[in-house]
Amino acid sequence: MIVLKQNAANCRRPVKASLGSHGSEDYVTADDIKNELSPAKTGFTQMPIRMEWGTNCYGQTLGETWRSIGAKTTAGARYVRFYPNAFGHFIDDWNTGNISFDEAVGNADTDAVRTVVQLYIANVHAPSTKKHWGGCPFGKFVLGDDPCAKNYFTSECIAKDEWQAGKSGKENMNYSSYMFRGGDKYITKNTKPSWA
Repeated sequence: MIVLKQNAANCRRPVKASLGSHGSEDYVTADDIKNELSPAKTGFTQMPIRMEWGTNCYGQTLGETWRSIGAKTTAGARYVRFYPNAFGHFIDDWNTGNISFDEAVGNADTDAVRTVVQLYIANVHAPSTKKHWGGCPFGKFVLGDDPCAKNYFTSECIAKDEWQAGKSGKENMNYSSYMFRGGDKYITKNTKPSWA
């Protein structure tokens, strides 16, 4: 299993990754995955990866690459992945052994998982970054449908062309975080896959 992580409050393309020392940042690209896991470096024509689930932002952009090097199934966020805390629910389901990848990914997206992050965004992150995006008028919030929600999310988290007009800040978080699945979505932990 491979999991890539990224901080949702500071997500931009491509995927950020640590070099292994405090404060280090680098990026993981499709070319990095293909090059570092190539047959010349690993000795495998296909990497024996049962599944890859990314908590990273824009994870769906790497799905095809992971599958091309051997991953049987993948899941990755549409845009910014606001709910990396869903991983616990996902892995609990996956580890039962008989729940499909598709079902485990879907079951992980719960109201409780979302609420924790939404409270953080509304009460900690948005107020602390107010000088960058202007803040909300009294009685309005970044999770609502006031224009201040768009100002916050497009200044701090998602690109302007990723904002979904007519949706609240909370709905945009959910839309952005949707996990696309690819490959064999019905594989389970107990499935015995094979690689060439």
